[in-house]
Amino acid sequence: MNKGALAGIGVVVVLVAGYAGATLWTGQVTERRHAEQLARVQGEVPGARPAERSYERGFFTSRSTTAFQIGCPAPGGAAPFRVTVTDAIRHGPFAGGTVAAAVIDSQVSLGGSEGERLNAMFTGAPMTVRTVVGFGGRFTSTVQSGAATLPIGEGAELAWQGLSGTVEGQTGASAYSYALKSPGLTITEPKLGSKVVLSGLAMKAEGVGGVKAAGLLGVGKSEGSLDSMQMSMALPAMPGAPGAAAAPSAPLTASFTGLKFTSDTRLDGELLAFASNFSGAGVVGGAKIDRFDMQASMKRLHAPTYQRVMERVAGMSKDCNVAAKEDPARLLETMQADFMALLKHNPEIALDKLTIDHAGQRGELSYSAGVQGLSAVDAQQPLMVSLMQGARLTATMRVPVAWVRRVAAESASRLQGTATAPELVDVMIDDAVAKGFVVRDGEHVTSRVEFAAGELKVNGKALPGGPPPRRP
Repeated sequence: MNKGALAGIGVVVVLVAGYAGATLWTGQVTERRHAEQLARVQGEVPGARPAERSYERGFFTSRSTTAFQIGCPAPGGAAPFRVTVTDAIRHGPFAGGTVAAAVIDSQVSLGGSEGERLNAMFTGAPMTVRTVVGFGGRFTSTVQSGAATLPIGEGAELAWQGLSGTVEGQTGASAYSYALKSPGLTITEPKLGSKVVLSGLAMKAEGVGGVKAAGLLGVGKSEGSLDSMQMSMALPAMPGAPGAAAAPSAPLTASFTGLKFTSDTRLDGELLAFASNFSGAGVVGGAKIDRFDMQASMKRLHAPTYQRVMERVAGMSKDCNVAAKEDPARLLETMQADFMALLKHNPEIALDKLTIDHAGQRGELSYSAGVQGLSAVDAQQPLMVSLMQGARLTATMRVPVAWVRRVAAESASRLQGTATAPELVDVMIDDAVAKGFVVRDGEHVTSRVEFAAGELKVNGKALPGGPPPRRP
């Protein structure tokens, strides 16, 4: 054999040995990263307990089966909900014709009393996922769920039109992004005469999920849209004249279009803040809503304390041994200490603004609720006493009088069969103004409610009772 042939054979041997070594290495790395991801899921999903775990690693391929049990067996012996993920893993560096550390084809199946019904709906594989893992640990998953119909009651059913999208992230880390879409779903309930139709659903997000400092909340931004939502519900027949059959009542209907949602969750030191917006247009009971816009927020939620509370709740839900559960008195004491730790940071939740535009007029509503100024002494009191002393509530409303008249007339018509006269509605409004509950502002009525230091005020006037005394 000449030197050229020997050199060629040497090159082939080196390449084969190199490929074999790379395949062995990617198989080992894939197994380790796979275990890390499963441990992360188990730690972040409340109530999830490992029910089965197997990993068969081969040279070119591996197979993994992982099952989680959600909750505990029901008293009647019904099996708890169970999620099983089966992974067929092909090792790199050329996995399934792709240059990657691994290509993983996953199937999700459900078990337990309710899971079996869902499984039947999706022919045993409610969701399939193909994941391509890069050599640096970066992965991209393609998610696919088929259309199906599920009976959900006596004659009721849910018609699901499927789901598709992608999820991206880094193995061993919590950073993620996803983009999902679905044609929609339909829920019908003939017995109640109700129907809900959702069309054109899309969602996407990017951020960091399951951060310890974020208390199981996802820090990042998300947005979603829904092309349309239609709802209808049959109402009880209106009473007729004595001896006559009840008059049939028109169904209550509502439809919305162009629905959009955004959220932004941030972490400032140890305090979480959340802001969201929801908007769209629609028709409710024949009344056209030209546009509605809702902005909500949460401020100063102490993330480490919230994390501790959530972990305790998750731990309780994972332990199905009743005898091993924590003493209720001890648990109540611990939970109160955690709540007081949350309250000392002055948390607040608010509907910053809700505006509705209809028939050339606008109605507005807002509120905020929180706790402020609790001291170390307050923390020694019963929780409800501390809440009464530290709670802060503000709510404002501004509504066109024409809307009040219409709502009163339609409500009376549905309940009594006859509409309330506008003059009677005006008398009711004047009575509310005289008692100080609302203020007349031209063609609008307004009201402001405040609660602070145990004292309730309506439109600036304190109601009888007064605040509870504070401990010295």
